[in-house]
Order: sequence, then structure tokens, then C-alpha cells
Amino acid sequence: MSDIPRARDQLSQLTNDIMHRGLSGIEAVRRIHQILPLLYRETACRRAPAKPHKFTAEEKRLIKRTVHAEPNKTMHEIATKLGVRNGGRVSEIVRNKR
Repeated sequence: MSDIPRARDQLSQLTNDIMHRGLSGIEAVRRIHQILPLLYRETACRRAPAKPHKFTAEEKRLIKRTVHAEPNKTMHEIATKLGVRNGGRVSEIVRNKR
């Protein structure tokens, strides 16, 4: 189970022990192997599938018109203005990837 703060503390102590107490390489490796499991988190047992919004032809035209009319705005700004959650989707539509 993940416990990054605890792993950080243990690694800090290990570094201290190596530098100031002359901890042996074998003992340091043993302690590192004890710390490693603290750096991994368990995967989620269930995730909802991604369901991207399907844009209508009219929505795509509106996005392209807006990008053309406001060339100095970023894709993110245009997405926010039009209520699109992700600026990358605007970019995909402009490049005809969607």
C-alpha cells in the first residue's frame, strides 16, 4: 500500500545512516527493498469507461468558425468559451481528427 510520506522519511533516514553511520551496502539494499512497496499504490478496482462527447456537425462548424474568427486565442480559451471540457478536443476538430 502506498505511503509516500513514510517512504520519504525512511529514505531520508537511510541516507543519513549511510552518510554518517557508515551503513553497509548490503544493509542499505535490504532497507531499500523494505521501502519500495510504500511507493506503489493499488489500482482502482473499478473504473467507469471513458465516454467522450460526440460532436454534431453544427458544433464542429461553430468551433472551426470560432477558431478562425479568433486566431490569437488558445484552444483552451476557445474550449472554455464554447463549453467544451478539453482544449485538445477543439484542436482535434480543427485538424479534422474528430
